[in-house]
Amino acid sequence: MPGDVEGGSGRGPVRLKVRLLGAAEVALDGQRLAAFDSARLQRLVTLLAVRRARQARSRIAFELWPDSDEGQARTNLRKLLHDLRKALPDTDEFIDIDNESVELRSAAGVDVDVWSFLDAVDAGDLEIAVARYGGDLLPACYDDWVLEERARLRDEAHRVLLRRAEEAATAGGHRDVVHHAQRVLELEPTDEVAYRLQMEAYLAIGDRTGALRTYHRCAEVLERELAVTPGDDLETLYRRVRQGPAGAEAEPADTTVPVVESPFVGREVELRRLDDAWRATCAGAAHVVLVTGEPGIGKSRLASELGRRVRAERHVVVSARAYEAAGRLPWGPVVDLLRSDAVRASVGGLDPVRRSDLARLLPEILDEQGADERGPVGDAAQRHRLFDAVSEALVGDRPRLVIVDDLQWCDAETIEALGFVVRTRPTAPVLVVGTVRSEEVAAGHPLLELMGALRREGTLTELPLDRFDEPTTAAL
Repeated sequence: MPGDVEGGSGRGPVRLKVRLLGAAEVALDGQRLAAFDSARLQRLVTLLAVRRARQARSRIAFELWPDSDEGQARTNLRKLLHDLRKALPDTDEFIDIDNESVELRSAAGVDVDVWSFLDAVDAGDLEIAVARYGGDLLPACYDDWVLEERARLRDEAHRVLLRRAEEAATAGGHRDVVHHAQRVLELEPTDEVAYRLQMEAYLAIGDRTGALRTYHRCAEVLERELAVTPGDDLETLYRRVRQGPAGAEAEPADTTVPVVESPFVGREVELRRLDDAWRATCAGAAHVVLVTGEPGIGKSRLASELGRRVRAERHVVVSARAYEAAGRLPWGPVVDLLRSDAVRASVGGLDPVRRSDLARLLPEILDEQGADERGPVGDAAQRHRLFDAVSEALVGDRPRLVIVDDLQWCDAETIEALGFVVRTRPTAPVLVVGTVRSEEVAAGHPLLELMGALRREGTLTELPLDRFDEPTTAAL
């Protein structure tokens, strides 16, 4: 955040930069102000920024402390403004505070990402709008007024990103289409237009496996969220992708049947073991849990219940699955994990070398880097760098649960990458939960080799599921 960057007003150099989209950060003259790690100060600055006008102290106090009486709320605000003056040097240059009101000055020297995003939307400058929307507004806060503003900004971003994807498709910018459509889906995972645009873009660049992954992800999300199947346009496109180029062997029909989620019943012992593994992971012990059993016995349901509990604690959960019909697409589930909303932020924070390595798996980030297209992984050194980049993106700096369904259909690269994460970062706060149909793991499957290594290192828990007894079945 250099101090000599021109501000959005064009009237002078930027001194104060405020980031509220995707993360909260305040920097003065290029130096990050650690005092604004305080959730209270973040909420105050966010309120002033999104309202973008002078705010009465009484209204600020009510918004920030709705459950307190007026006197206590005003006292709390006085203390918070005192903290603000200590946290921000030259406060009066950037924030106007008097006895009745407070205002974040929209003058030269102040750059707020929310403002520049909305200004770009109003001006019809979609490229700048897309660049400035870094994610959800103040993502760690769940106050009612924040949720309302967050939804408003997400709707704007969804509209802008979809238009950018459609414009890129018209112009033949297929890699841009993949990138923008993915960001649309992170905001609205059920948007079938975005899935279609992404599938068509993958086909245009010759990435049939990417198109297949996109369809499978769409079908899974629509079934889980809306209990519907993809529309006719997507189904027609999927059949064309499965058929492949003239003379190519068609993909086998997808016989997987989505399972409607039922209330969670039974599995108390198994769930306790998963909870124990998660607690150990939060303390700094990378681990793998394999949930095994016959088809339909509840492996995915058990893993998703753990995911629900972890999300309720506001920790990061990312998930993917392999598909039998996809024929073990190389790196398939890993690519889906890297494109998930939570991990995308980690990818964006990697150094340029790591991002360049990941461009082998995520072609949509090529244009962001200004790099030439990277070819397939060659020698051992390249392969190790790629695994290391994947590992760094997946781990992050907060406890993270990674769920991968149907490991028996995973490609060797995905199995090796998951093992690499746990084996090379033993103190990382990451728990990998995989579901496996044991009877479908043939001799020589890469999962067997990984299981043996993890057993020897004490980082594997195997959780076989048996059929329910009669009382539990009746309850279910």
